[in-house]
This record gives sequence, structure tokens and C-alpha cells, in this order.
Amino acid sequence: MVDKTEPFRLENHSVQVRNLETEFHLTDCGNAERFANQHSKTFRFCSDLRQWLYFDTQRWNTLEGQDKARQTAIKIAREMLVEASKIEEKSERKKLADWAFHSESSHHIAAMLSLAQSLPGIVCYSREFDRNPDIVTCLNGTIDLRTGELLPHRPEDLITKLLPVIYDPNAKFDL
Repeated sequence: MVDKTEPFRLENHSVQVRNLETEFHLTDCGNAERFANQHSKTFRFCSDLRQWLYFDTQRWNTLEGQDKARQTAIKIAREMLVEASKIEEKSERKKLADWAFHSESSHHIAAMLSLAQSLPGIVCYSREFDRNPDIVTCLNGTIDLRTGELLPHRPEDLITKLLPVIYDPNAKFDL
């Protein structure tokens, strides 16, 4: 990301583009920063396992992470075209549109994901997950095993396991 107070340009290789309140270079690094800026709440890259994880609204999913990350990277490249259409200055609009089309190539998609893997908010390690023995995730929430309270699913709980049951604190079991 670029500090907006200090404009920086590399001739014909990189420009600043306003995306919400953040600016990104038109480079593979800029695309990786877009990915991290927009999706750090739903994606992590587990460096020691060399694996993408995706928060699927219930837990950090280790099976679908790679496919979801690639789909999201493609979406980011295509969203740049929409962003370009909103730029009034013709040469800047063309630069972003040209970069957006280049960014859709498999080479640039792979580069975006490869560089994003080490960015803050994305990079993580397996030891960070499933550490709290007092919580467990099921289909309808996260159970605090100390209190029996059903809590909402939260990415910050860093849970990868999911019990395929619906928790009912009032359920009865007769022996």
C-alpha cells in the first residue's frame, strides 16, 4: 500500500489507483495488497503447511481454501475494470483497464496469490489454530464448553474443526 501523503510513480509500470480509501500500484505486489486489504477476514495462508484457508462462515475451511482464493483473485482482477470505468481521466482509466486485463492471466493470478501469502493479515501458522480447548464449533454456532452457551461463529476463534450437528442446549437424552 502506498502512503497517500507521498505520491510515488514508476514510469508506465505503476500508478496509484484509488480503491475506497486505499491506493495500490498496478503491479503484482499491488494486486496482492488488494487481495489482503479486501479479504484478510476470510482468507489465511498457512505458511508451514503451504495451504490456503477460507473462513466459510462457520470455521476456517482447509479443503476449499485454494479454490476459493483463486476464484477471489479472479474476481479482484475483474473488479478493477469496474473501478477503471469510474476514473474520469482517460489515460489513468486506460492504464487501470489495461492492467485489469493483464491481471486476469493465470500468471498474474498466481503471482497475486503467491505474493499475498506472506502479507500481514494473510500469513499464519498451523499452531495458531484450534488452540482453545474450551470451545467447539457445530453447525449453528460455537459452544463454550465451560458454560454451555452457544456463541456466534467468529473467524478470530481460529477453529478449523466442525461438528456436523445442530446444538440444542435443551435437548434431553434418556438412558
